Amino acid sequence: MKPTIYIDVRRPEEFATGRLPGARNISIEEDPAAVDELITLATDHDVVVYCYSTVRSNYVCTLLEAKHGVKVGQLDGGLMLYQGELEV
Repeated sequence: MKPTIYIDVRRPEEFATGRLPGARNISIEEDPAAVDELITLATDHDVVVYCYSTVRSNYVCTLLEAKHGVKVGQLDGGLMLYQGELEV
């Protein structure tokens, strides 16, 4: 079983306002080449990506799987649900 790593795909200034404990920030919006870093991480880790509402994280999941054949997980409900700002 590979260790899980959480990747926040928001912009750095958004990441600075709050994040999951231990999460790393990799924003493909700021650096499209960061997709390569996500692909590399996914070889040794179970990667879970998230953003505030799941719009960007869904895009990253789709991009990685469709263009690169790499599957990553997504935090359901995004940071908004995690922080209790969204009710299910």
